[in-house]
Amino acid sequence: MPVTLIVCLRAQGCVVFAADSLTNINGRVENCGTVKVHKLSDEGVVALCGWAGTKKEKWRDVFGKFNPPAPNGGTPASSGSLLAALQATLNGHVSIPDPKMIGACKGGNTVLAATLDPTTGDISIERIGRHNDVRKFDQPMPESPVGQSDYIEFIGDTDSLKAYIAAVRTGYAPGMPEAAAVAYATDAIRNAIPIAQNAGVQSIGGEFIRVVVLSSAGVTETHSSSGVPCP
Repeated sequence: MPVTLIVCLRAQGCVVFAADSLTNINGRVENCGTVKVHKLSDEGVVALCGWAGTKKEKWRDVFGKFNPPAPNGGTPASSGSLLAALQATLNGHVSIPDPKMIGACKGGNTVLAATLDPTTGDISIERIGRHNDVRKFDQPMPESPVGQSDYIEFIGDTDSLKAYIAAVRTGYAPGMPEAAAVAYATDAIRNAIPIAQNAGVQSIGGEFIRVVVLSSAGVTETHSSSGVPCP
């Protein structure tokens, strides 16, 4: 199963996601420039690890065609409506393979979705899971509710990086300015790559680190070099 490393954290007035860009399937590098954190709308961001998608269409393609709920009377759709549309999109893609194709969706998925309430400017984070070869995602579960300021989570291939992740967590400061949080998240992923590869883990890497920030001002997206040659 393709794996990855993604970090999600809260900072001053925003939520920051950062991810590596390597897709490795069955020990074979498929793509060194995979996008794993996606903008859904000006009020939503999603990060996904696990099953990479069908042969014809990967998650990047799926989220690239995502249609957020239309505004109601000029007001952006609620967080609940955006999450419902995301859930439908997730279930729609994982249901494409023929049910007779056992293992076609094996590996499951872990999704973290951050959504902005357009009426209050508050941001909540939900976790949506799918297990093994099940062709349906679980209902969104609160991961970091509105009002929480101290939150950092890593998803993906974390077993091989437990000591590193524990050390990175000690440097996290709730309420840090956005720029500091972006730098922190970028370094968290970039510095993990050589550690993982030196430990014989070839599933974390790629050409760039992608960072996506959700705040009341909307969504910003940046890329920076990983500094590590992609195999």
